[in-house]
Amino acid sequence: MSLQRLIFFVLSALFFISTSMWLKDEFRPKWMEFQKKYYEEQAVKVEKEFEAATAAKDKELLGKRLASLKRPIYEIKQILLKGDYSWSKQQNGDKVDRCMTCHIDENKLKAAHPNVKDFPFDIYGCTVCHGGIGRALGEEVAHEGMYYHKRQMEMRLTSAETMFGFWNELATLTPEESDPNQRLEMGDFKKYSITGDKAIYVGSQKCLKCHKGLTSPHVERWQRIKFKTFERVKEAPDYLAGNDEYRKKCLECHTTGYDESTGKYSEEGVT
Repeated sequence: MSLQRLIFFVLSALFFISTSMWLKDEFRPKWMEFQKKYYEEQAVKVEKEFEAATAAKDKELLGKRLASLKRPIYEIKQILLKGDYSWSKQQNGDKVDRCMTCHIDENKLKAAHPNVKDFPFDIYGCTVCHGGIGRALGEEVAHEGMYYHKRQMEMRLTSAETMFGFWNELATLTPEESDPNQRLEMGDFKKYSITGDKAIYVGSQKCLKCHKGLTSPHVERWQRIKFKTFERVKEAPDYLAGNDEYRKKCLECHTTGYDESTGKYSEEGVT
């Protein structure tokens, strides 16, 4: 065999292999394998339930469910996220979150996020907390720059701007209310931490461990003016003479973490 023929044969073989791999990825992408595995697992589970069922109605419902699982429709699943995203801003059109194309098992997702019960994933998606590229379907690209667990997400907090950016993103993704007075802004999301969990007030003493060293003049002034307000309020004649309803109005502003439904608060003073 001449050298030219050998080179032609090698190049043809490489072309055939690369084309075969491309066709496989194109017509049998990896996300489809994730869905196939999920539907197969669910089919086994439902089949056991079907065999154990005794009521005719239950068998009918489980039978229909089993039939659909054995003939699944593989499809890209996505959330179209609200927001102003465009090529002019170097952002790819409508923001999309397709994480659930692979992460299709909702029960596993809920189990992996036990403390985020009230976080509406169907509005905000996954990437707002975890990062990554929500539009991508390939695992390597989709997980680029991703924060996998809470510790990594918390390490994003290198400055207050990071937290403000997170809240601002939540406000951007929130569907607009028809009434302008009901539209949510960045400040309305302060109940969420960077992980999507409900933010928990840990008490001023823990806050001061860091802030005394970082912003001591600010802390000194805050302690002198804001921390002590409730002490003065408790001695005020109108507070002493007022009933419970009147005092609740004082507690709303002069305590931290006041809960109107219970009348309890986390700490006296504004911290």
